[in-house]
Amino acid sequence: MEHRRIPGTDLKVSPICFGMMYGSASRKKPEFKRDALRRGLESGINFIHSCKEYDTWPVLADVLDQWPQAGQLVHAIKMIFPEDEDQNKFDPQKFRHRVEDHMVALRTDRIDILQYQWRVAPGTALEPLALFRSVVDEMVSTFQQLRDEGKAGYLMVFPSASCKMEVIDSGHFSGVISVCNLARLDYGALYTELAQRNMGLLGFSPLQGGMLTDRHAHYAADSGDRRSGDPFAKLYAKRQRIAEFFAEEIGPSMTSFALRALLSTPVMGSLITGMSTAEQVDEIVAAVEGPALAPDVFERAVALWQDELAAIDQT
Repeated sequence: MEHRRIPGTDLKVSPICFGMMYGSASRKKPEFKRDALRRGLESGINFIHSCKEYDTWPVLADVLDQWPQAGQLVHAIKMIFPEDEDQNKFDPQKFRHRVEDHMVALRTDRIDILQYQWRVAPGTALEPLALFRSVVDEMVSTFQQLRDEGKAGYLMVFPSASCKMEVIDSGHFSGVISVCNLARLDYGALYTELAQRNMGLLGFSPLQGGMLTDRHAHYAADSGDRRSGDPFAKLYAKRQRIAEFFAEEIGPSMTSFALRALLSTPVMGSLITGMSTAEQVDEIVAAVEGPALAPDVFERAVALWQDELAAIDQT
């Protein structure tokens, strides 16, 4: 699998990042996730996204302890500080301990990317931007200490929707990690701004919960499937418009097109997707290894989202 550099960093990663969500005993059978992660590593995926709250550290440990190149993998972890219980205060030691705990769990000497997020404490009236402004200097200082110690590489951010540009313009972050797929490109639409600042984009949920795959091509309102509710009716309306708009480019596989369209922009470093079985890994790896698409495909997808698709959510 050909690797690509994440803009704003010196990290070369696989175009697919293995997302560790949905692999805990409470969500799916852990043995499936173990098999999927092994297959992903065998297929050339060298990038893993994880978080303590996913409850998948046992799965990671089982696989990484037996993977000879475990020390060469690239890791991104989600860091939410302040958390709900922190009452809008940033705790440097808590932040530091979270990174160090991940280092132990992931069998690594460095966490390459910290995905920074923050949460306004429930019941408080603070706006997300005001909270960001109050904690950002201490957070960045703590990150820089970890970086200088060799424990952290880069700081990226998943900004609140209400303050995307101020957070990006702050100059503190190497890139943005956010939801990004052909049916939701509110963060992807910032690709020009990110390119101008030499910032990378990591997109998660690139297939919108399976809605942009070949396997789940049709909406069935009364099927009992989790994709039968009203939100998915709107998503499938978007899928239909995407299929019409890109009829000449999609070819035999929507799965493949949906992934390669996102990867066609140079700002996209990798796509974070939560594969749960070895079969899903095989499908995703085959899909992403199709012919590269022209950069204007992503630009046209953003224009379609801005002109038409975003309005569907308002109906």
